[in-house]
Amino acid sequence: MKRLLIVLATALFLSGLNGQSNAVEITRQLKTVTVYPGMARLEYIGTLSLSAGANAVALKNLPSELQFGSVQFKLLDATVSIDEISIRTDRLQSKTVSQEIVRLKQQRDSLQKVLNWAIQQKEILESAEKLLNANQQVSTQQVGVTPGTVQQFLTYYREELTRIRRERTDNNETLNKTQETLTAVQNQIAELSGNASDWGFELRTLLRTQKATRVEYSLSLMTSSADWTPVYFIHATTLDAPLKVIFRAKVSQNTGEDWSNVKLVLSTAQPALDNTQPTMEPRYVYFQRAMMDTVMTFDPVAYNDAVQVVRNEPEEEVWSESAFNLTSSTYTLSANQTILSDAQEHYVTIRELSIPAKMTHYAVPRSSPYVYLLAEIINNSEYDLLPGVARIFIENTYVAGVDLNVKSIADTIQISLGIDQGVVMKRERRDFGASQWLGTYRQETYDFAISLRNNKTVPIEVKLLDQIPLSTDKQIEVSLLKKDDADYDEANGALSWRVRCAPGSTETRSFSYRIKFPKDEKVAGKW
Repeated sequence: MKRLLIVLATALFLSGLNGQSNAVEITRQLKTVTVYPGMARLEYIGTLSLSAGANAVALKNLPSELQFGSVQFKLLDATVSIDEISIRTDRLQSKTVSQEIVRLKQQRDSLQKVLNWAIQQKEILESAEKLLNANQQVSTQQVGVTPGTVQQFLTYYREELTRIRRERTDNNETLNKTQETLTAVQNQIAELSGNASDWGFELRTLLRTQKATRVEYSLSLMTSSADWTPVYFIHATTLDAPLKVIFRAKVSQNTGEDWSNVKLVLSTAQPALDNTQPTMEPRYVYFQRAMMDTVMTFDPVAYNDAVQVVRNEPEEEVWSESAFNLTSSTYTLSANQTILSDAQEHYVTIRELSIPAKMTHYAVPRSSPYVYLLAEIINNSEYDLLPGVARIFIENTYVAGVDLNVKSIADTIQISLGIDQGVVMKRERRDFGASQWLGTYRQETYDFAISLRNNKTVPIEVKLLDQIPLSTDKQIEVSLLKKDDADYDEANGALSWRVRCAPGSTETRSFSYRIKFPKDEKVAGKW
């Protein structure tokens, strides 16, 4: 008896079931959806009413972008056998219209009514202005009209014309805005309707039973018309309070079927990856030879082309820095969800976290005149965070969006909370390149001062970074003269301080360096 899980073979996908033109169409209920990056697994359940003997049944309007090899059909009654089964394309008999398309069409009809009335108002106002102008000419040309009467009419004319012009201006604005909105809605309807193909997939099967019975079945399949990505809403209040992190998912699907009140599971697994085990072939060591190649060159003086032979040196092999992560995370939402088939982003909340964070300030005055607030959190698996976009809010005010990199192997993760307007920084040169001549050489001294003003009511600590230039030629000598207790990295010329600023106080750090070079040379990048 064929009641066990049936995995459809490719040969069955391409073949139809002969003699099943009168197959009974059965309904199904979507219960669970598992969304992966770029794919989704849909699980249906249903009940079949079978008569004794052979029963041809059909499951129509399967989701678009169906992955044939993923379809699994299962009967829960051992007395019913599956004699034949196949999947084929077929023109949709009853095309399911998305609720989003229905809503957009209702909005389109309402906008069309508003637009029609605005057009009529425009015609009325134009006619009223023409009539007013005609009356003005008749009245001023009448014999025996006194100056007082003319003045009264001109006042009336001015007031009426002002009113009509004002209403025409408002009417034109309504016309333009309504037309723009109507065009946008029509484009959305066209896009959604175009994505809903007139052709779909259907599963046909021939079931056999010895007696009339009702049997429960389950159907699962994969489709590539769905996707999800993580997004974070991070709220920071005070320097000593933990971060409030709202972990959400942006889910989109265009399967042609609305997911209504389903159990939604989000997974980071990659079912579309190639699961074929790798093989190992022999590797050979060989000499890399330079290759001769020809290139076209152009002489702007002689104004002609020439062919030049060049030597292409082989590039050195480098080790790959790629890493493979075979683990995945799964998030099951506690409440059922509804995701429309509209290819739009729908936000669902996975969970809310309170994460302790160390707040620190960070400044690189040579690159930016601002002081930035950073939050450092422990990089461990307790929070089960994923790489994604984080939207930062400071006391409910949106600051910026940043990329959250949780794949770092560092012990902590730094999240930029944006510019702290309560800290003011200034970097200035105090000695504008004092020069000295030493024989055939010239030396210049540069001195910088960096001041930090804390206008906040709490003390802060700022990680302050600056640098001196590095020499690229042995004839150019760079010497650090003063560093004001900074940590100095000679390899990259970096200076770093940890500056503590009391509320309302100003702290200053300074450094200086000297550059020596041949006096007849011009040197760039000195400061």
